[in-house]
Amino acid sequence: MICHGIPDNRVLLDGDIVNLDVTLYHEGFHGDLNETYYVGDKAKADPDTVRVVEAARESLEEAIKLVKPGTLFRDFGNAIEPHAKSKGCSVIRTYVGHGINRVFHGPPNIPHYAKNKAVGECKPGMTFTIEPMVALGKYRDVTWPDNWTSTTIDGKKTAQFGEFCTASSIDWSLTQKQSTHCWSQRQE
Repeated sequence: MICHGIPDNRVLLDGDIVNLDVTLYHEGFHGDLNETYYVGDKAKADPDTVRVVEAARESLEEAIKLVKPGTLFRDFGNAIEPHAKSKGCSVIRTYVGHGINRVFHGPPNIPHYAKNKAVGECKPGMTFTIEPMVALGKYRDVTWPDNWTSTTIDGKKTAQFGEFCTASSIDWSLTQKQSTHCWSQRQE
């Protein structure tokens, strides 16, 4: 499953991974972030599962390094996709990062794949998400009959990590202790 899976009666089993996508609505603004978690020791011991989860995590971290005023929105995908491909994974193209504002999933759109044609650049104080979805197999997706759940066409595992970031001229590498995530940085 790529995203938007509707929970049902299926029990999570040792060896699964699960993505938690949390949405917040606060004082008129919509925001979200997400992370993929290993379920049990079998998941952590399976090389393909670890590869897709860590490729997604690391791809996000590569993109976060670029967050600052003046960065073109298309540049995030140029950092994400080559990293994912270097791990033998693909990047889902249908879904994008988005602005944090009064419209849910509003502009700007932040594609996660390379050579995209996104228009615009980060402005000081602009807040948006970067949330790459990485797959073990093909990047093409299919939406289920519920018109919400999305999976890859080959049904292989996917993982996603997402943070919301604020474009700032602060050099976080000088102030950051351990975390490279935008949300963590904003809390310091």
